Amino acid sequence: MEAKNLVNHQGNPLLELLIDSNFSYWFWWKLVGPDRSQYIKTMNRYRVFFSTLIRALFNTLIISLFKLYDTRRDTVNLNRVLKDIKRDKKLSPKELSKVEKNYEKAIYFWKKVKTLRHEYFAHLKFDYDEKSLYENAGIAPDEFKELIDLSMEVFNAFHYHYYGTRLELINPEEDIKRLFADLEK
Repeated sequence: MEAKNLVNHQGNPLLELLIDSNFSYWFWWKLVGPDRSQYIKTMNRYRVFFSTLIRALFNTLIISLFKLYDTRRDTVNLNRVLKDIKRDKKLSPKELSKVEKNYEKAIYFWKKVKTLRHEYFAHLKFDYDEKSLYENAGIAPDEFKELIDLSMEVFNAFHYHYYGTRLELINPEEDIKRLFADLEK
């Protein structure tokens, strides 16, 4: 598959991973982060549902972020697009430098996601300890968001080059507020 086809906006697996990770992050962070207190009464009424949802959202976040930078040669990932574009000399040196800087920053956070994925979410280490697992990975919630944003910047650099437009990820915060308002009725 050509790089141009890997960054289009219809049925694109990389864009789907970006959307999945973005929505998963926003919903998960609203349910476990500092805004949790305003939703806790409703969440307690639907305890099994929300505990399952929180877990599923976090699983999706980890797996989708991992897949964006998967290093296997037989997978669709941003690394493959970057290699194809470098080989084809599709970006100016200035554009390529900016993409590479964002990519390297993203890889720093991705390595933390990779630790979580490898040691718990895709494989369960025999001697795992959830608390030390997160300490070993060393990732904070805002770093997930930064990884998503950097990934979108890399994707958009390629998309802009081929299609002349940038895509934006949707912030689902208003949907979350409406959902809880409806549940509280």
